[in-house]
Amino acid sequence: MAGLLRKLLILYHNSQQEVDLKFYARTVDYKKPDLPLADLISGFLCKEQTKWQTLLLLFAVYNVFGGPFAISVGRGSWPSSYKLVVLVSTFEAIGDTLFIFEVMFNFFLPFEEEGVQVNIHHLIRKKYLRGWFCIDVIGALPLDLPYFVVAGNTPTTRLLRLNKLVRFFRLNFYWGRMEKNLTNINPSLIRLGKFVFLFVLSAHWIACLYLEVIRLEGWEQAQKWVGVEDFLVDSTWSMWDKYFQAYYWALVTMVGYGGSVPRTATEALFSFIVVSVGVVMYVVVIGTVGSIVLNLDTMENAYRQKMEHINEFFRLRSVPPNIADKVRLYHDFMWRSRQGIDSVATVNDLPQYLRIEVSSYVLKDMMAKVPLFEGAGEHFFRQLAIVLRPLVCLPNTLVVIKGEMGKEMYFISKGSLDVIIDFTYEDGTVGEKTVCTLREGQHFGEIALLCRSKRSATIRAREFCDLFILKAEDFRLLMIDNPEMAGEMRRHAIQQYPTLKEQLAAAFGDLADDDRSDDTGSVKEEESETPYPPMPPPPPPPPITAGHPSPPTDESSSEGAVFTK
Repeated sequence: MAGLLRKLLILYHNSQQEVDLKFYARTVDYKKPDLPLADLISGFLCKEQTKWQTLLLLFAVYNVFGGPFAISVGRGSWPSSYKLVVLVSTFEAIGDTLFIFEVMFNFFLPFEEEGVQVNIHHLIRKKYLRGWFCIDVIGALPLDLPYFVVAGNTPTTRLLRLNKLVRFFRLNFYWGRMEKNLTNINPSLIRLGKFVFLFVLSAHWIACLYLEVIRLEGWEQAQKWVGVEDFLVDSTWSMWDKYFQAYYWALVTMVGYGGSVPRTATEALFSFIVVSVGVVMYVVVIGTVGSIVLNLDTMENAYRQKMEHINEFFRLRSVPPNIADKVRLYHDFMWRSRQGIDSVATVNDLPQYLRIEVSSYVLKDMMAKVPLFEGAGEHFFRQLAIVLRPLVCLPNTLVVIKGEMGKEMYFISKGSLDVIIDFTYEDGTVGEKTVCTLREGQHFGEIALLCRSKRSATIRAREFCDLFILKAEDFRLLMIDNPEMAGEMRRHAIQQYPTLKEQLAAAFGDLADDDRSDDTGSVKEEESETPYPPMPPPPPPPPITAGHPSPPTDESSSEGAVFTK
């Protein structure tokens, strides 16, 4: 068994290595990994943990639902359908096998302690033996297998599978492992789903117990309590008719609406337990759902409170309506597009290495659209990602005004902007003319930034636009640290604006001078101001004595030194 498992894990390891080699476009000859079985199992579980936990969760949910159902509702119905028996028995056999493998694999499954993943095997074994080992063993034992082989699928066989119900205590563990990957779902919705599942499962168990109480008392005794004629006696009642009738009784009794009156002590005790469970579930679920719904509206409530403060500020300061409307339009757009999340503050709270990774990933689509960055290296993109600043522009906003000094350049992530210049018509009147429209992936403002001149045109947003700003000081540092990219930008700028060739060449020459001054100027200044005298020359080599051959000189090769004695 261990040998077969090792072969399967080696095949999995080699297949993953093939994928990695294809990803990196390399051709490397690899051999069978010389790894212990424990390391192979740990590697498999770490890479496929989500799929493995999902599979175990599926079979655990089946056991907590299917076990009581087969005993109470399916009694007398399962043997009548041979195909159903084969299908259910096969499915249960697969699940039991997986649970046995789970007990074995859990001795090698790494765990986290104080945020650190522990891969030491003897610590893993010790923690598992003190934790879930007993429950896993009880839930994995196939107690029904010997009786099933001898007597087939009988009610006694189903009773012997009740040990699988201990898997109920494992459901939260399985779901917790999967929940780490459900980052796109609101956590409040996940909590709500858990409580709905718990409520449905509780009603299911009560419905199954309800049928067993009726059988325990006998149909003649429980007929008045049930209130339905020939409920379990008449053959026209199918398995699902019985189940839904029992489930309906469970629901209405849990919420206190049940109309059946218990006649015996057994019925009264069971009804009391059901009503008590229903009251507890009702209080917990209603309270939790109210808290969850409140948390779902947290962001919206914060937005409304913020708008109330802004409106109060406008009222106190007598802000003109046209300006106030622009501010409200801006905040409304930010709420609809970003749900009030401040991306800059979120990224700035991270350490620098994480800030670089997050910013590079978020901006990679925008930077890929800029023709100016074609061929740039990863180092340049990582530097650029942390210095770009987002800017949201409203429709008809003047982003750049002709005549003002250029201190930044802009990259268009989303939206379109018009380039406007002054134009003199034939009748002598002066007006504005749109010469072109800039769209996603284009940039503007680099000429005024490079030449340190005033803006030559006005840029106006046509719609809501997402831009990114690159400041002049950040731009100069980028060009100094990336001379190849500076040359590419110089060629691009001269090709696009040939009339500004001399000014652009001078601007990039200044960048080169800054680079040289940073590399050599400070060193020369330190050397000139050093108060220490120059180092003395090294002492002459010791005299050559007998028995010690002279080392080869620079003029003679090592081969000549061998033959010179």
